[in-house]
This record gives sequence, structure tokens and C-alpha cells, in this order.
Amino acid sequence: MAEIKMKPFEFKYFTLHQSPLVMKVSTDSILLGSWAKAGSAKTILDIGTGTGILALLLASKSNAKIDALDISKAAIQTAESNFKNNIWASNMRVFNSSLQHFSSQEKYDIIISNPPYFEEAILSPKQEKSMARNQAGLSFKELIHYTALLLQKSGSAYFCFPSKSEESITQYAEKSALFFKKKMYVRSFQNQAPYLVLAELGFVEYETQTEHLVIYTSEKKYTAEFIELTKESYGVRF
Repeated sequence: MAEIKMKPFEFKYFTLHQSPLVMKVSTDSILLGSWAKAGSAKTILDIGTGTGILALLLASKSNAKIDALDISKAAIQTAESNFKNNIWASNMRVFNSSLQHFSSQEKYDIIISNPPYFEEAILSPKQEKSMARNQAGLSFKELIHYTALLLQKSGSAYFCFPSKSEESITQYAEKSALFFKKKMYVRSFQNQAPYLVLAELGFVEYETQTEHLVIYTSEKKYTAEFIELTKESYGVRF
């Protein structure tokens, strides 16, 4: 059977190739990677890297050494190929491992992840993609727990998750002594409830900064706020 070719996704500083066996580029990941601050970070861990999009978005705004982790062999192959085709390749490594079995001699300044969204997994026929769609291999609770073990005391963890999961994730974070620094509530349209939360967490308890983003206008065009947030990821394309 001939291999299915997927159209590459063009970003401002890199081209991202996709695979039918790996979750496609999502607006959620683009928002998270655009919103996260890399600053002066020296080390970054991307958990569940998929195509490598989050790792590459952070590479484009830092000089950090970046480790990208995924349990899927197809994802690792795709991410590794994407890393090799850009100017930051020497700073990027991939690991075909679950988070639970991943070991590192160092802790990370930044940990980032767009985790799976379904607490109760119903496995799809295509196993590679179902691992990305479901939390059968990694629960939110485990993600928070292992993040706390791998994060520098002065570091930041960036996640996005459905708004309906906010309460449980807050509880998991508190048990691991992680606190919300910032949250961004994302709506598709102004008159809709938030469907997504972008979050920055750390070990120091802060008064949480709260932000809001609406993606589309009533005319179904991108809002000025969305364009401003993502302009360094996409470039000028709207």
C-alpha cells in the first residue's frame, strides 16, 4: 500500500512534516507553544512530542537544549525528522519512552506538554494514534507527578487541558506542591464558554494571573488577539 502523504505545515521559522500515524498539528498546540515563555531556559522537556511542534516552537525562541519524549515510535520518527531539518538540530534530542520510565540526570528549566484529553480511554483501532488520543498510558495525575520530579525548583511547566478538567488538575498539582502562575481561558467565540485552559505552573505559590482569548470573530475570522499571540509562530499569514 502506498504511503499516505500529508501536506507540511508552514511556520514562520520552520516547516513541520506530518504523518498519518501521528496526531495532526492542532490549534491547541500552536496556542500553547506561542504562549509559553522560553526566556533564558537552558533545558526544556517536551512530553508527548508528537510531530515535535512544541519543541520546535520553543527552540525558535531560545538557545536551550531540548529533550522530546514520546511513547509512539511513529511520533519519534516524525519528530526526529522534523528536528533534523532545522537550524536547532544540534540542541534537540528524542527519546522513545513513556514518561513513567524516562530517566534524566538533570532537571529541566521548562517542561511543556499538550497532554491527551480523555481520562477514560476508549482505544481506537489505530493503536499509534489512540495512544495520543487517550490517557491509557499516562493520566493527568501521573503527568503532574512526574513533572514535579523533573522540574527545577525555579522552573515552569506549561500545559493545556480542557476547561472541564481544571478542578482535578488543580488538585493533582497541589498534591505535588505545584501552583498556577498564569492561566489563559480560551473560547472559540465570544458567546461561548471556554473550552481550553493554558496553564503555567511552578513550585512558588503566586497570585494566579488570569488571561482570556477568543479565537474567532462573529464573522469566523481570527481575532486580533489570536493573530498577535501567534504571529511569531505563524508569521504574517492572516
